[in-house]
This record gives sequence, C-alpha cells and structure tokens, in this order.
Amino acid sequence: MSCTLRFPDSNVAKALRKLTGSNDRLYASYLAKTVKGGELTKDFIEWYQARHPHAKEVSTDASEGVARNIAKGMMEYYNYFVPDGRTTIRERKDIKSALYGSVADRNFGKRVSAGIMLRGYNQFANVKHDSKKLQTREDYENFVEGSLRQVILKNIANKGGLSYDNIRKEYLRLKKKEGPGAAYNYVMSLTQGMELSIQEENQLAMLQEILTDTKAYFDEVLKDSRLANLVFKQPKDDTSNDEKAAMNAEAAQHS
Repeated sequence: MSCTLRFPDSNVAKALRKLTGSNDRLYASYLAKTVKGGELTKDFIEWYQARHPHAKEVSTDASEGVARNIAKGMMEYYNYFVPDGRTTIRERKDIKSALYGSVADRNFGKRVSAGIMLRGYNQFANVKHDSKKLQTREDYENFVEGSLRQVILKNIANKGGLSYDNIRKEYLRLKKKEGPGAAYNYVMSLTQGMELSIQEENQLAMLQEILTDTKAYFDEVLKDSRLANLVFKQPKDDTSNDEKAAMNAEAAQHS
C-alpha cells in the first residue's frame, strides 16, 4: 500500500494503532478515508479544523499529545461519513471503547453515570415543586449530562485560565441552537494543546456518548442493578426538561 508508505512511522499512525488495537480492518478503514499519499487528506483536515478551530498542528508529524486527538478525529470522521451498516456490531463497540483509555474505563464510566442518576433520584425525585422534580427519563439523562458538563468545563476553565460562566453559556447556546454535536466539538476545541489525564479523556469520551449517542448509551447505563426500581413518567409535549435537569445537576454539586 504505497499510498500510506510514509504514514506508519508517524505519531498519528502510532496513536491510531493504539486506539484500534489489533483490529486491522478498522485501522485500514480509517486510513482509507483520511490518508492519501502518506498524508492526511485535505477534506479531513478541513473537516477537523472546522470542528476544532483552535487546532494548529493538523498533520502526520503532530506531537504525541496532539496526534492522539487527530487519531480520534480520524475515527469520528469515518463514523460521520460511513453509515453504521458498514461496520459490524462488534466493531461499533470497539469504536466506542477506543475513545476511552480502555474497555474497563468505559464500563466504569457507565457505573458513574448510574450513580449520578441514583443521586438525582435521591435528591430531586420527591421534591414538592414540579419545576425541580426529576420525573422522565430525559430529566435523568440531562441530570447526568449537567453533572458531567460542570466537572469538565470547570476543569477546562481552571487549566486554561478561562471564565467558567462564559464557556458554560457558550456550550448551552451551541447545544440549543446547533445541537449536541456542536456543543461537544466546542468543548474539544477548548482542550486543544492541554495535557489531559486518562481520567479527563475518559470524561470527554463519556460526554461524547451522552451528547451524540444518548439513547444507546443510557440503555446500557440503565442495566445497572442499582437502578432496577427507577420508574420514569412519560414526558409532556409542551415541557422542556433540559434546563431544569441541568440546573438541578449543578445545584446537587453544592449540596
């Protein structure tokens, strides 16, 4: 495969190989979609920079930390343009797990999400005012997202010397106006150039699943035995639960 002759020794190639492990089929699929002549394609670079506007070093020669982000971007690019039907169920699970430090990290993240749901139930399921009460599945999903969002954005604000209130407002604006994917891409753009721990990367992977694969993710979370007795009410058509649950999540952090 002469088209990727220079690519295998690059930091991006090593990062992608680490993320895909022994799954040669996935590795080759990502290369075919994002690499030509041993370099990242112009289409991929433009797509990546549009979603990560602060990214400065988008090349196969990127430094190690940046290379891992680019490799993740290659996977996201492939998954964005190639229908799910082109990959097996096992490979789709591999893709999700690759965003985390390990499969065990993803499983731990689901347990954390279940624990947050349980905390939401204990604190907000039986409050008197409906404006604060968690009742629907969507309420609980947003409660988890709000809790995780606060942790991630506060960490980014502290590391980057940014205003938490400002980045929180922009996140919420993007989520409402452009959708959850835009909110996630905004968060990722803020982390460019930051040294992230495995725990912080796992938190970002959790946020991505929560925002972009909500139903499938929480279907898995709800299998936790601690949530066996959790019963959801059907949502009302004229009720927006996102802000209520998110506000409750932030309030819970201070209680």
